[in-house]
Amino acid sequence: MKKWIYILILSLTAVIIAFGLIFEQQKNSENLCEGINIIIVDSLKNSFVNEKEIKSYIEKRYGKLIDAKLDTINLAKIEALVDAKSAVYKSQAYTDARNHLNIKISQREPIARFQSGNFGFYADKDGYIFPLQDNYTADVPVIDGKLPFKSLPSYPKELEWVKKAVDMLNYIENNKDWKDAILKMHITGKSELEIVTRRGKERFIFGNFDNFEDKFEKTGIYYKMIAPAKEKNYKEVDLQFEGQIVCR
Repeated sequence: MKKWIYILILSLTAVIIAFGLIFEQQKNSENLCEGINIIIVDSLKNSFVNEKEIKSYIEKRYGKLIDAKLDTINLAKIEALVDAKSAVYKSQAYTDARNHLNIKISQREPIARFQSGNFGFYADKDGYIFPLQDNYTADVPVIDGKLPFKSLPSYPKELEWVKKAVDMLNYIENNKDWKDAILKMHITGKSELEIVTRRGKERFIFGNFDNFEDKFEKTGIYYKMIAPAKEKNYKEVDLQFEGQIVCR
C-alpha cells in the first residue's frame, strides 16, 4: 500500500511540474518586448557607434521590436546584423526578466589611421581594415601621405602592404622606447616611409616596411653616436641600406 502511495505522489508531482512548465512556456510566449537596451562595453575607449544609431540601424533592417513577442525575436539574426557594421567587433543579444531586449556591443580597436587626402581607413592590431567614421575620429597614430591605393585595400599586394605596416605599428605599440617617441609617419611620392621623432627634425627614411626592427635599432644608434658629434643635426637619415646609416 505504501508503495502505491509513493508512486501516486511521484506521478502527481510529475504532472504538476509538467503543467507548470507548460504554463510558464505559454506565459513567456505572450510576453512582449517592452524596451531595447544598447550596452556599448568599451564606450570610454572609442565612440564609433552609439545607442541611437544602433537602434535605428536594427529597426531599418530587422523591423519593429517594441511590442513584438519575445519568443519570435531572432536573436542570432540581430547579432549578425550588428556584427556586419564594420566598426563592431562583436555583439551579443539576449532578453531578460523585465521583457527587455539587450544588445551588448564591443567595438573594433584601431591601432592606426591611414590617411591620403580625403581618403582613409583604420586598421586594428590584427590587420582588419574598416572605413573612417563620419561621427568620430579615434586618437591613434596616423600614417599619411601618398598611400599605394585610393580605395579600401582588397587585393593581395595591397593587403600585404597593410599587414607589414600593422606589424611595424604593433612593434611600436609594444616597445617603450618608441611608443611615445614617434611624431610623424609619412609616405612620400616615392612610396617611401619617413618617420620624424619628437627628439629632432631629422627625417628617417625607412623605405618599405621590411626589416623595420633593424631600422629602429639604427635610429637609436644615430641618436647615441652620430647626433651628439654634430653641432647641427642632419636633415635626412637614410636607413634603407644593410649595415649602413647614410646621413645628409
